[in-house]
This record gives sequence, C-alpha cells and structure tokens, in this order.
Amino acid sequence: MPRKQTHDEALRRFMKMAITESKRSKAEDAGVHPLVGAVIIDENMKVVAKAHRGERGKGDHAEFIAISKAIETGFVDFSTATIFATLEPCTHRGHDKTPCAERIVKAGFRNVFIGALDPNPKIVGHGETYLRDKLDNIERFPSNLEREIRRVNKPFWSLFAADHLPSNSLYIQVRVSDVVLQKLRKHGVDIRSLPTESEYTLHDLAALIHGKGLFRDGDEQLLTFLEQARADAFDRKYSDYTYSHDARKIGERWKKEVLGILKRFNIYDLPRRRVLNVGFGNGIEGEGLFEDCVAFTATDIAPDSINRAQTKFARARMVVTPAERLDGVLDDSQDIYLSLRTYQSAFFDAKAAIRQAYRVLSPGGIAIISVANAYLEGNSFIKGLLPHGSKVVNRDRAHEIVRDIRYFLNKLGFDEVGVHSGKAEEYVFGQKRWGGA
Repeated sequence: MPRKQTHDEALRRFMKMAITESKRSKAEDAGVHPLVGAVIIDENMKVVAKAHRGERGKGDHAEFIAISKAIETGFVDFSTATIFATLEPCTHRGHDKTPCAERIVKAGFRNVFIGALDPNPKIVGHGETYLRDKLDNIERFPSNLEREIRRVNKPFWSLFAADHLPSNSLYIQVRVSDVVLQKLRKHGVDIRSLPTESEYTLHDLAALIHGKGLFRDGDEQLLTFLEQARADAFDRKYSDYTYSHDARKIGERWKKEVLGILKRFNIYDLPRRRVLNVGFGNGIEGEGLFEDCVAFTATDIAPDSINRAQTKFARARMVVTPAERLDGVLDDSQDIYLSLRTYQSAFFDAKAAIRQAYRVLSPGGIAIISVANAYLEGNSFIKGLLPHGSKVVNRDRAHEIVRDIRYFLNKLGFDEVGVHSGKAEEYVFGQKRWGGA
C-alpha cells in the first residue's frame, strides 16, 4: 500500500500546485508583471479553487479570482479554509478595486501561506504585515520553494535586484570584520583581509592566523585577543543603538511575534519564568518585554553595551560572556533561552552556541532564536540579510542560517522544532527534550 501523506507533505503539495498555476498567468500589457498563482483548500485538505493572474480579465489578481471561483461553487465558510498565494497579497489597487489582502480578511480566512514577499522595496512586507495584524496564522512557503517562485519570476525580480545599502548606512560604515582587522594590524599582524565566509568562526580565524605564523603570542592569547576585538567592534556599533533606522521600528511587530511563539508552548506567564537573553546589547530589545521578569539574566560580549543595559534593567543579572560559552550561567538553570538577531553575526559559532542553549535550559525549556532579515533605509524596507564584506543584500542568507540552526537544534536534542517568518526577522524555536537527549 502507498505511504500515507503527512500533513506537511500535503501543504507542500498545495504550495507547488500554486506555483504551477502561477506559470499560466497572463500579462495585461507589454510591461513586466509577476506570475502569481493561488490555491484554496477546505478543512479536509480538498482543493476548492485555484487560479492565476489574468485568468478572467486583464490584471485580475489570482487571489481575487480564486475566492470568486470558490463562492461560485457555493463555498461559504472560509474560516475553515486555507489560501496559498505565491506572491504577497497586495494592499493597494486602482480605483474601485479592493486589495487582495483586504479580500482575504473580509472573506474570513484564518490560514494564509505566502510564497514570497513583493520585491519592490516600497511594497515589500506591507501585505504580510496587514494580514498578520488581522489574522491568526500567516506562514511562508519554505525557502527552496520561495527561490523557485523567484526563478519563475526572474524578469519581475530583476526590476528590483540591486538592493544595495547606501554607503552611509550603519551596517556599511561599521563592520565587525573591519574593526577586527584594524586591531590585528595595530597589534602587528600583517594580514591583508579577513575571510568573509559566514561559517567562519573565531576559532577558524585563530587557526588561520596561527597557520600563517603572524601572531607573536601563544594560541590562547590569540583567541582572547580576537574575542576582545570582536567585543570592541560590537560596542562601537551597538552601544548607542536605537531603532530609528531599524526595520523593527515598523510597528514593533517582533515583540508580538516572540510572545506568539511562547504561546505555542502554552507560556503566558513570561514574567514568572527564568529567562536568559543572549546577545542583549544595550538592552533596547528588552524594553516592553522583560521589565517585570523576576528572574532575568542577560549576556553580551560587549561590556559597554551590557553596562548600559544594566541601567535600564536594574534588577536583572548582566554577564559579559560569549554566546558560545555562557560563562557564569549554570546547567539546567533557565526556562527560556532567547537570542534575537545574534546568530547572523560575524565569526559566530552557531553550533557551539546551541550546545550552550541546551546546557543551560532545564528539561522542557524553550529556545527561541531569530535571524535578522530586513533593513530600513529612509522609507525603503529592504528584505534580506547583508553578507559579510558586501553592500548587496542577499534574500536567501537568513533562510540558509535558519536552516542550519534548525538542523543543529534537532541534532542536539530539541523537540517541536519549528520556524516562523516575522516582519523583520526569521525565528527558529524548539523545546529541550524532557529527560535529556
């Protein structure tokens, strides 16, 4: 007998169906327009309707057509249905036209899967944010299917391919690798450049410098020197950091996202839990989340930043230590491990950090890790992550890091491992196995 299809496999099949449907799209004029497909299924995972852009008229959007088709068949209860759209539903249409995101909400959908965000920096994220504010369950297609959507829509994506950050951006002006390189040269290490591969850890860098015979002191002193140089770089970059030019500024949706993930594990009493925040910086990300926590510990590698955080959180315990070691944090001592927008950092060892997360969490404890995936420059919302040594935003990089984190969490003894796509960051979460790995 054939193997029964799992729930996730079934969802993936409908996503692929929507992509296939998108390839049938009809352009309304000679301009470049996206190919978009939509599929609606009922609570029994049966297809109710599917549609593609321009199927019934010039410029008609796939979501509108699919909803119309479903209604024509007599389908009325969209609250039990799910819609898969290969492109982020629009929030603005021409005169006398209702945006697709609004149609989805008015129809009563609760479950929406979005294939890819609109690449236009003036539009990207608005449809998803609108839906997240109105509905309960908004998810993304897996990253490999998102890449397929972009391949199908290569001419449309090419219109917005040059997502460069301006030279005056904080993310360009102050780079961790540049500061580390400057400090090495000042110390007499004659090295022209540092590796830009994202997988390069401090230990890898130490091995490279040692192999070249460039550091006068011993190996242990070299690693300590590199740790201090990295810490100085983060202090220089983030000790005075605010959200004035940060994608998180838009609605501060990320706080709701964190609390929403905790609710998945039936955690509604965050202030009463033992909470560890790794990579806390100057404490800005804790405002509105952790002030009432009775047992809150925060760590960071940057001493000036963590000292500033202490002034905001007087009751909290602050520790200067790398995420890869977590010195001073006891085994099985925490209920919740949070590390937000730290794992994409330069010379960061994600596997070592996740080992520490497992060590310090009590059995059944929850880990939530996020990876930055957007920038705000002026009024433009730029989706993606800036690779080390580049000014061009990579739309795939955050998803690749999330994939690796998810793999490590599974391998190192976490259950219920999942992923959630937020407005400005991607989240991975899991629960430490009860009774050990």
